[in-house]
Amino acid sequence: MTTLQAASSETASGPFYVDAQAAEDFGRRLLVAHGLPEEDAATVSRCLVLADLRGVDTHGLQTLPHYLERVRRGLINPRPNLKVERVTPMAGSLDGQNAFGFVVATKAMAEAIDMAREFGVGIVSARRSTHFGMAANYALQAMDAGYIGIVFTKHRARCRPGAAEKGCLAPVRSRSQPLPANAV
Repeated sequence: MTTLQAASSETASGPFYVDAQAAEDFGRRLLVAHGLPEEDAATVSRCLVLADLRGVDTHGLQTLPHYLERVRRGLINPRPNLKVERVTPMAGSLDGQNAFGFVVATKAMAEAIDMAREFGVGIVSARRSTHFGMAANYALQAMDAGYIGIVFTKHRARCRPGAAEKGCLAPVRSRSQPLPANAV
C-alpha cells in the first residue's frame, strides 16, 4: 500500500496498516497545517512513525491528535527559535521554548554530535521542552552518525495520591513502593 486509504466499516474498528512513508507524510502535513515549519514537522512525524516501526505504539503516530490539541491550546510552541548555547567547547545548553520535545531533542543531539566530531565528547542539556517520545530516536541519531548516544530525560511524576511529591512512579492501585522517576 503506498497511499492512505479511507478505512471501510470492516477495518475502522481494527488496526489500520499503511506504508511507513505515507504515514510519515500524513503526519507531516497535519503538523504543517498546525503551524510547524516543514523541517520540524518532518522531524516530529519521523520520530512518531519510527516508534511505531519499532513496536513502541504508545509513542507512535496514534499520539498525534494529543500533540495537535496541545498546539491548539498554546501548550506547545510550534515555531521555536532554538539555539544551543555553548557552555564549554564540549557542553551546551538548549532552551526548548516549550517546543515539541522531538524537535528539541533532535537539535540537542545534533549539536552533541558536532561537539563530539571536534572534541571527542559532546553533551547538551535541554530545558523547557515537552514530551520527546521514544528516547531511542536520539540514541539512533547518534548511532547513525557513528557515535554512541546516551539519552536521559526527566518528567513529571505520575503516582498514586501522596506519592507524587516524592518524585516517583507507581502503578495505579499498586501496593508496592513507588519507583523513582529519574530515568537512566
